[in-house]
Amino acid sequence: MFHHAPADARIRFDLHPDHHPAVVATVSGPTSDAARSHPHDHGFRSTGPTTMILARIDHEEPH
Repeated sequence: MFHHAPADARIRFDLHPDHHPAVVATVSGPTSDAARSHPHDHGFRSTGPTTMILARIDHEEPH
């Protein structure tokens, strides 16, 4: 369960286009730095200044 992000921050969640078990979070708004701490607390890792990813590997993926 996520805690509330600051009101002027936005976090959009999408499935990763190439790896469907992964979720991409795009953070925007003037307080996006503060909002990034919430997904981070739940396992998301930064991949860029406004993008975070949560990847789960429950089984071997075909190569």
